[in-house]
Amino acid sequence: MGLRSVSFVFIGEGTSDYPLVGILSELVRRAGADEVEGLPRQWPGSSREKLAELTKDTATPFDLVFLHRDADSMDPTPRIEEVRTALTEQGIRGVPVVPVQETEAWLLTDEQAIRDVVGRSRGRAALGLPSVRRIEQTSNPKEILADACVRASEASGRRLKQARGRFNDHRRVLLDRLDLDGPVTELTSFRHLVEDTERAVRSLRG
Repeated sequence: MGLRSVSFVFIGEGTSDYPLVGILSELVRRAGADEVEGLPRQWPGSSREKLAELTKDTATPFDLVFLHRDADSMDPTPRIEEVRTALTEQGIRGVPVVPVQETEAWLLTDEQAIRDVVGRSRGRAALGLPSVRRIEQTSNPKEILADACVRASEASGRRLKQARGRFNDHRRVLLDRLDLDGPVTELTSFRHLVEDTERAVRSLRG
C-alpha cells in the first residue's frame, strides 16, 4: 500500500547539489509515495550542526531528511556513521546521501550522457573515464568529469576555454538527467542510497 504524500528536506553541501532533489524525489516515489515534495536547504558545519539549524526552522514540516556529505575517501563508513549519529541525536528520521568519493563519481558512469550534454552526441574522442567498477576507487572524480566534458566537446582555441567555463552547467544537467536504472546502479554508494530510502519510506507507514 502506497503513501499518499511524503515531504522531505534535502541538506546539501552546496547549492550545486540541489539537482539531487529530483533524484531523491523519484527514489521516494519508487519506494511507495504517491506524491513527493522535496525542499533543498544548505548550512555550514558538521552533520550535527546542519541538523541543529534545521530544527530551528519550525515553519518547515517534513517527514524525512536527506543529508548529503561526500565521503571524500574510498571508505564511506565514517561519514555514514557521522550522519546517522547526528540524525539519531536530533530524533530525525533520515537518510545519509554519501557518494564515494564525491557526487561527481555518479556522473562518470554514463559516457554517452557526457557527450550529449556538451552537444557532441556522435563524438568519438576518448574521454579518459575509469571503468564503472573502478569509479569508487578513483580519488578525484570531479577533476576527471571536468576533463571528460572538455574532451567530449572536441573544442580547440577559444572554444576550448568556453568549454572549460561551462563545467558547472554541464554538471547540473548531468545530475538532472542521471539514469536511475543505468550504470550508476553498479556503484555501491548509490545502491545504499536506494536501499536506505526504501527502508525510510517503509518506516513512514507505521
